[in-house]
Amino acid sequence: METTAEPGSGQLKIGGLTRCISKRRVSTLCSPLIPLHPWQHDPPLPSKIVIDLSNHTPCKLPSPEGWEILRRNGRVWIVEHNRRVAQLDAAQYGMLLVRFHNSEEHAIPSTEFLSSLGASCRAQRTADLEYYVHWSRHLLACISQVTGAEALIGASAVTYNPHFTSFLSPFECDQRLGALSQWPDVPVLLGLYSPLKSSSKIAKAAWQR
Repeated sequence: METTAEPGSGQLKIGGLTRCISKRRVSTLCSPLIPLHPWQHDPPLPSKIVIDLSNHTPCKLPSPEGWEILRRNGRVWIVEHNRRVAQLDAAQYGMLLVRFHNSEEHAIPSTEFLSSLGASCRAQRTADLEYYVHWSRHLLACISQVTGAEALIGASAVTYNPHFTSFLSPFECDQRLGALSQWPDVPVLLGLYSPLKSSSKIAKAAWQR
């Protein structure tokens, strides 16, 4: 930049202006190193190994009008006509559907079955929030094989095990899904869910038995 004085005016004149952009920071920033996953740097999998991710994609199951049933990752979501949602294991849904309709698993379920199943799922959900005891179906199947028990006492419909010919549930709504209302005269397996609430009536009946 230069300044010159104009004769007789007493003013300075600015001239020789230049515009440019200069970098104030010359050093470059280094991005942190991101560790690679083993599958990104290890040898690739053999061509014979195929990873099937189709189960992750939601699949629509047969449903009556006004209802929607979706299966994804081994779970079934039942959307009622009022948009209320219930969910349970896909295997459990298929077993109860066959038991209720006495037909194949891919049959269209009735609204009565879906309403009863939704009520059972909500009752089981309430029990879970009250810290009821969970029983593994696989464990109960092994116990049934060892003991020869034919009926399961104290199981809700959403955890019913098909290795038993019949079951008696602590939830009355499960009777519409096949649960017994009277104690059967066969060898039974009693599984208590809670010493204070849901199993109190069943435990009392077992004591009187």
